[in-house]
Amino acid sequence: MGANANWEATAHLFEEAASLVSVQDYEQRVQAFSLGPPRLDWSVPEAFLAVLLAAAYADKEVSPEEQEQLKGLRKRSRILKALTNDQVNKANASAMQKLQQRGDAGLLEACECLPNMLRLPVFALAIDLVLADGKLTQSEREFISKIAGWLQIDKGVEWQISQVMLIKNNC
Repeated sequence: MGANANWEATAHLFEEAASLVSVQDYEQRVQAFSLGPPRLDWSVPEAFLAVLLAAAYADKEVSPEEQEQLKGLRKRSRILKALTNDQVNKANASAMQKLQQRGDAGLLEACECLPNMLRLPVFALAIDLVLADGKLTQSEREFISKIAGWLQIDKGVEWQISQVMLIKNNC
C-alpha cells in the first residue's frame, strides 16, 4: 500500500467518524470533558475565583496584602480581563455563595471544573496568594496540599512551584 492509499484510508476514517457525530454534539462532548463532569454547576471564572478566594482565606483571615493581590489579578488575569466588571462581580458572588454553602465539597467541585490547561497556573496563583502576607501557616500548608491533589498536580511539580513562589515572595 502506497503513501497515497494510506492517506485515502485515513481520510475515509475521518469522514466516517464525522458522519457519526454532529459538530454540535462533538463540541458539547469536548466541553463536558474539558470542564469536568456535567453535574457540576461551576463556570470557569467561578471555579478560578473560588480556588483563589479559598487560598486567600486558608488561614481564616484575608490580609491587606492578599486583598491587594486579588485586586491585581483582576487586571492581570486573562480569564478575568475577558469579562465585564458586572460579570466578574456575579462570578465572584456565585463562587463565594457556593463555597459558603458547600465548604470543601464546593472547593473540590471548583478544582474539578477547571480545564487541565488552567490547573497549574491556578495552583501557582493560589500559592502566591497564600504567601502574599509573608507567612505560611499550618492551615495554609494543608490547603496547598489539598488543592494540589484535587487539581491533580504531580508531587514533584507541586514542590517546584512551591519553591519558586517561596523565593519570589522573599524578595
